[in-house]
This record gives sequence, C-alpha cells and structure tokens, in this order.
Amino acid sequence: MNKIPLLLKILITGVILYTLYYAVINFFLIQPTLRIDTATHYFLMLLNLLAIVYLSYRVIKIKSITYEYKLFWIMLFIIISPIIIYYLWKVDNKKTLESVE
Repeated sequence: MNKIPLLLKILITGVILYTLYYAVINFFLIQPTLRIDTATHYFLMLLNLLAIVYLSYRVIKIKSITYEYKLFWIMLFIIISPIIIYYLWKVDNKKTLESVE
C-alpha cells in the first residue's frame, strides 16, 4: 500500500497535463480551439483539487522527513497547481478587460 498504483499515477498526470493545456490554450489564444462546458470545467478543477489533496496526504504520511519539509511540499503543490495558475490567469484577464472598458 506504500506505492502509488501505476493507474493512479497516470490519472493524476493526465488530469494535470490536460488542465495545463486547457489553461494555456484559453489564456494565449484569442479564439481558443478547445471549448468545454461549465460542468466539465468544474469537474476538471475538482479532479485537480483531489490530486493536490491526495499528493499532500502522501507527503504527510512520510515519517522520515521533518514537519517543515512536509509543509514546504504541500505549499509547493498548492502554489504550482493548475487550479491556481488557471484562476490567476482568468482573474488577470478579467481585470485587464475591465481596465480597457
């Protein structure tokens, strides 16, 4: 039970890569080629949140590292997560559009 199953690793990697692709396409292109509906968008964000929670749980379960190191890894997961990156881009884009109007 100490090892992450291969299928779970593939699933977590796929969700994170797909979210990054989705965020980059929607941020850099004027007319994005990838259109998904609101329900799919929130489901994707939920999957990313679950991936962060699971990875944080795995870090907490490691007994051989210090509390500060565990906290560092959890904060790193949160800061570089696709959820945070995507919403920073969306907020920045929204603020830019409001300032132009």
